[in-house]
Amino acid sequence: MTGILDLPEEIRMNIFNLLPPSDLKNVVLVSKQWKVMGETPTLWTWATVTVSIKEDLQKLKKRRLQKLKKLQVTNWFDGSQSMLIQSTAVKPEELFDALLPITTLTSIDGLKDDSINDPGSISFTD
Repeated sequence: MTGILDLPEEIRMNIFNLLPPSDLKNVVLVSKQWKVMGETPTLWTWATVTVSIKEDLQKLKKRRLQKLKKLQVTNWFDGSQSMLIQSTAVKPEELFDALLPITTLTSIDGLKDDSINDPGSISFTD
C-alpha cells in the first residue's frame, strides 16, 4: 500500500501549499512529521498575526511565522490608559524587538499616532 509519506517531500510540500488555511491548520495536528512540514514558513505567508497583549509577542517566535507579511496591533501602549491596561499593552520597543527576525514583514496595521489621534498602518517597500 502506498501512502502520502511515500511521495517525495517536494511533492508533499506542493500539496500542502495548495491547501486552504483551515486545512493547513489541521495538517500540523496529524503527526510530528506533518507538523514539521506543515510549519514551513513559506506555507504561512498569508497569515495575519494579531498582537493584543504582551504575551502575544511570543507568537512571533513560532517557526511558521518567520516569513510573516502582515501584523495587526490592537492594544498599542498609550500613556493615558489605566495602569491595568498599560501593564498588558504592547509597547513600541517590545514590538519592534520581536519583529527584528522577521525580514518579510510588509505592513503593520493598528499603530496609532497620538499627534493626530488616528489608528493607522505602516507599509514597507523595497
